[in-house]
Amino acid sequence: MDCKKKRIALNTIYLYSKGFIALFIGLYISRVLLHQLGVVDFGLYGVVGGIIGLLSFINTAMTSTSSRYITFALAKDDKDYQKLVFSATFYIHLAIALFLLFLAETIGLWYLNTKLEVPEERMGAASWVYQMSIIIAMINITQVPYNATILAHEKMGFMSIWGIISDFFRLFSVLILTLITYDKLIFYSLLTLIVNIVSALGNRIYCKKFFSECKFCKVKNKKLLFEMFSFAGYSCFNSFSLVIRNNSIVLLINKFFGVIMNASGNIAGMVSGNIAGFTQNVVSAFRPQIVKSYAVNDINEMQNNINNCSKYCIALYSMLAVPAFIEISYLLQLWLIEVPIYSNIFCRINLIGSLFSLNNMILVIGIQATSKVKRNSIQICILSIISICVNLIFLFLGANVFTVFVIVAFTEFLIMCVSLSNLKSLIPGFNITVFSKQIANNLFIVILSGAIVYTLSLIYQSSFLRLVITTLSYEIIFSLLFYHFMLDIQTQKMIINNIQKKIFNKSPNE
Repeated sequence: MDCKKKRIALNTIYLYSKGFIALFIGLYISRVLLHQLGVVDFGLYGVVGGIIGLLSFINTAMTSTSSRYITFALAKDDKDYQKLVFSATFYIHLAIALFLLFLAETIGLWYLNTKLEVPEERMGAASWVYQMSIIIAMINITQVPYNATILAHEKMGFMSIWGIISDFFRLFSVLILTLITYDKLIFYSLLTLIVNIVSALGNRIYCKKFFSECKFCKVKNKKLLFEMFSFAGYSCFNSFSLVIRNNSIVLLINKFFGVIMNASGNIAGMVSGNIAGFTQNVVSAFRPQIVKSYAVNDINEMQNNINNCSKYCIALYSMLAVPAFIEISYLLQLWLIEVPIYSNIFCRINLIGSLFSLNNMILVIGIQATSKVKRNSIQICILSIISICVNLIFLFLGANVFTVFVIVAFTEFLIMCVSLSNLKSLIPGFNITVFSKQIANNLFIVILSGAIVYTLSLIYQSSFLRLVITTLSYEIIFSLLFYHFMLDIQTQKMIINNIQKKIFNKSPNE
């Protein structure tokens, strides 16, 4: 048990460090990118890439499928079965990549040329970006089995180091734009393609060298293929709804408000996406243990992993999200040379929605571990479609742009509630009361700490000093409250002992 906890803690540190670096690189990249491309091209890049994201929902479903089945195969410790599962997932992803190519060059191309609101003089650049995005999507699709294998083996050290190197490649590609006089939007899409190819090759070479199951073999087990397709098929509803929720914002804003407002939406998505992505590293560290504990029918351990994952995710997310929520206007001015209109309001709404999305992601892992994803996936898809329809009605009635973000955030909350209910029905031993009470207590601490810090921030004028004071104040106040009210006695003692040993250089008994 202690070994598992240490592994989770170590993997979290690896991924957290990677996420911390990736966060600042990502924020700096978007700053330089907005300045180099301009508001129109920046918004254009986001909306064109959104079309590919809309078409690649099948791959998102197969990502969770690959992770679940490869992790299960490792738990069974059967090398032949592991090779079979890996080969099956790769062949399925190859088929998905080809299917995506067909959709992108037919339906997607039609939408780009006839429906998308693009300035006429930039249509040629938009076409280049679109074709580069298709190739990138196909690379990422066939990369999923390798990423799932690394995750299942819990090799977070390599994942973090190579991820950081890839992020620096992306940073370098953006800095090159400052030296380019050619069409920067086209050139950047080409550089992004090259970075994705290099990143994918690194992961594949590592898997081929260290994991014996990453070898192709003939897949004659039709039962396995049918089971995986069935699992993925129902997961598609969940993935489709996720992509719809993310990309409907882009397309609806483009249709009703134009590409300049898309730039504001892109900024909000980057802020909330980077902070949420930073926290998702904790989910990645817990995911294998959640699945493996269910695979060996240890429901109590599975409950503990889910509870702890949610608890630490909310805590780590709030440490970045709450100071950003309070100081978002100043942060955007500090970060961007030109701040698109309404970006601060969009960011605040997105930050709230991302909190519910993170918890839903954790609950879905538990549901996927059972392989009974049908009901939850269909219900989530229905909720997502309803939210889009509601958005359309409000926008046709003349609602402002904020309505889109508010409805999507509220939908994330409803989806989290649905997943929690379905997890309880699939695993009767899962204590929904304990989980819900923990979330409520955690959120209360977040809100209380945020309210105290916000009140203190009113004393000062908006400045870098206030940003530092706000951030440090929240970290201290929240950490103290979290320590006393959210951590058990054993964990509190462990923290105190580590502080005494590492900082004061003495053992707890001295």
